[in-house]
Amino acid sequence: SAAKWEAFPVCPQKEFFEHFVRPFLRKENKVCVVISDAMRFEIGEELLTLIRQEDRYNAELEPTLSMLPSYTQLGMAALLPNRELRFVEDETGTVWVDGQSSQGTANRIRILGQVSGLKTTACKAEELMAMDKEECRGLVRDHDVVYVYHNRIDATGDKRESEERVFEAVEETLQDLVRLVKKLAG
Repeated sequence: SAAKWEAFPVCPQKEFFEHFVRPFLRKENKVCVVISDAMRFEIGEELLTLIRQEDRYNAELEPTLSMLPSYTQLGMAALLPNRELRFVEDETGTVWVDGQSSQGTANRIRILGQVSGLKTTACKAEELMAMDKEECRGLVRDHDVVYVYHNRIDATGDKRESEERVFEAVEETLQDLVRLVKKLAG
């Protein structure tokens, strides 16, 4: 057993915001973070290839070291700006970020909103895809950071009656994410 969970130089998931988002903000860039629950590194490599096939886009792939225990609530919380992550002592698995529940989009918007000097928000991928061109432009124009949550793979694999569709869900997710990138860039 290991005394510490680390794999230098791989960035710990808890440092995601500071390591991956903050550097773009320092250059006064807009940042859209698309989080696809249960997407593994190998699927990310496939997505990287698809994005690079589009003439207008460049992409890079860099791993992060998962939180332990590795489960959705903790992983989602770790991707938000944070100083302290704490488990709620009940059976829900809820994780608190700096004293606030990180469960659900509304709570994540509140946590993002505490980043000083930034206009931030979050939404579900299907909400973003339902926006017309002007609404989407306004979303990006009016915010420095937008987190977009996509859940097709995890939602499919979590249910016994649909778990055999996971490979199909991965293919659909890859297409969804390429469409999301195009919509956000447009």
